[in-house]
Amino acid sequence: MTDPDDPLQLGGYVALLDDFLAGRIGATEFDLEFFQVLAKDRVLRGDPWYPILQDLFYACEDYVIEPELRTEPSDLDEAQLLDAARTARARLAALGV
Repeated sequence: MTDPDDPLQLGGYVALLDDFLAGRIGATEFDLEFFQVLAKDRVLRGDPWYPILQDLFYACEDYVIEPELRTEPSDLDEAQLLDAARTARARLAALGV
């Protein structure tokens, strides 16, 4: 599990991902909270962390809450955002986080 004293400070992301993946929060709350965690994040990360968080950022950015507003091929629904979160969590887990 993530150490809150970890200099990479990934705990906020991990907790958020875990809450979403466990169904404790929905896609909309995950999306909003992800941007809040990101806004408070002051750690500069390189490989391998940055690409994982960047991919998750793009997924959240492409998430569209209202189905009728999903007009672009890149627009994601809740299931697709959940898949992106699973992928990010698996990638972090593979790195020991």
